Amino acid sequence: MSERGAEGLLSARRGTALIERTRASLAHRPPRATLAASALLVALTLGCAEPERAPASVRVTAAPRRVSAPAPGDLGEACRDVGEVRACFRPAGPARVPRPLPDAPHRGGWRCSGAGAARTCEERALGAGPFVASGALHTQRFARLPDDGQWECADFDGAVLCRKLADSAGTVAGRADPAFSCGNRRGHPSERLCLDLAPDLPDGEGPWRCRFDHTGGDVARLCEPGPPATLGRACDAGCATGADCVSGACLPRAETPNCWLDADCDAGEVCALGACARAR
Repeated sequence: MSERGAEGLLSARRGTALIERTRASLAHRPPRATLAASALLVALTLGCAEPERAPASVRVTAAPRRVSAPAPGDLGEACRDVGEVRACFRPAGPARVPRPLPDAPHRGGWRCSGAGAARTCEERALGAGPFVASGALHTQRFARLPDDGQWECADFDGAVLCRKLADSAGTVAGRADPAFSCGNRRGHPSERLCLDLAPDLPDGEGPWRCRFDHTGGDVARLCEPGPPATLGRACDAGCATGADCVSGACLPRAETPNCWLDADCDAGEVCALGACARAR
């Protein structure tokens, strides 16, 4: 027996002896003293009881919140997942690069952020509410947002653009979602815009068309089967304004948003995928 086990056994024996002496003394005490001694006996008995232990063969392993997923093919730091593909953003335009994923079990796919050796991924199920189906409509009651503040969001051809309305009130701000790319709105330097190029989608084949509902107090994301968004997909049918066909996929020209409305842009430009772009 180990030294620790011997100490535990000695302690238990001492406790048992004390309980027996207390019981023997109860028969010779007046009622008031008997009541006090009974309370002492209960306390001793509870104190000496061994805590219930889980079987030694049972082990609960929590899924890691974030795992390493290096992207050695990245070209610099400005790289992001775009749907099911990956792009790096350079002055000459976007470039398609490999999109490695962790070799580990997951729920709902992976959501990744960072670039190169610092890239990491987490299970999508850990960061937002699930989609609940009602017929063809799939609703994510608590949509993924850039942080705990108040946001207004819209879906643009497979990307999600959000603008911040106010900071979180009465609570400590949580960790911002690093997979969003954020910038300031043109002409409104205090207004924050954040762009998600790989937003959540319901399970299933799709394709999906999604929108946001802000009427219930919470920001909800609603998706239905429909014509596929082109962003991150094959560009056989052409790409939306603000995106180019690169290595067979539609990639956005910019990763950092700077507009919410066409009025935020210069003459001859439109707000496309959150960035001002020359109108086609």
